[in-house]
Amino acid sequence: LALVAEQTIEKQIAKGAIIYSEGDVPDAAYVLVRGRVVLQRANEDIMAVGPGAAFGAWALADDSPRPYTAKATEGSKVLRLRRDGFMELLSEHVELADAMLRGMAQRLRKLLGQ
Repeated sequence: LALVAEQTIEKQIAKGAIIYSEGDVPDAAYVLVRGRVVLQRANEDIMAVGPGAAFGAWALADDSPRPYTAKATEGSKVLRLRRDGFMELLSEHVELADAMLRGMAQRLRKLLGQ
């Protein structure tokens, strides 16, 4: 985690602020440090994210438009990990790729209700 933390930028997010919108071009993933974020598709809540959870992680591996909007439901703090920083880490630490893929698979199963 220390390796990943070196590549992140801490951001304060106000209650009600949109972190990214459905259809946006992705360039970063996020980890919620404090607060709460809801993931929405077509203005319908599909998942709530609490402290310690990552969201927007597909942006690290795929250029497809964001499939949902991420909105802070209370004042929040996030760590933002840009794709280029993440790719640099992967090239030097392959074990991170394994951990990230497992986390993304778990999130996908949750989104699909499995």
